[in-house]
Amino acid sequence: CLIVFAVAAASPRGLVGVGMTIAITYVVPIVIESVRASANGLVWHGRYTMPFAVGIPILAGMVCARGPTREAPWHFTRVAWVLGTVFVVAQVLAFAQAMRRYIVGANGRVWFFFGDTPWRTPLPAWTLLLAYTGLTVALAWIALRGVEARRADVTTSPAEAVDALGVAGHH
Repeated sequence: CLIVFAVAAASPRGLVGVGMTIAITYVVPIVIESVRASANGLVWHGRYTMPFAVGIPILAGMVCARGPTREAPWHFTRVAWVLGTVFVVAQVLAFAQAMRRYIVGANGRVWFFFGDTPWRTPLPAWTLLLAYTGLTVALAWIALRGVEARRADVTTSPAEAVDALGVAGHH
């Protein structure tokens, strides 16, 4: 999500930085493995990539913290809403699958919300899923409202901001 937000909000310099960090993260292990694979075999482990990979969310977060550029504030908002929706759907499906696994097993019936089950949740499963959905939607809504407020800050000129505050005599 941070990478997509950064791409939507970044200045050209920020885009180059994020792009280079991603490229280094993927290219360095491939180059190292390719050079020594015939002598040592394929020995690269994922943990070796962490020093490179940790830079991706850090740099993307820094680019996002600077906010959208004036040229592309609508991209930032649109991407935020799409990612917010994807976030809610993915989280609810993941929670439902975890509940299903615990209630009826990984190979159990899909519609496990009703009927006799080997294990019962403290509250009915459908109630927990509904509550989790509501909380996830609320979390996404709060985050997206922040994006909308940030967009308004970026697209408002200083004169419009003063008028919106109702400060007299500052035109």
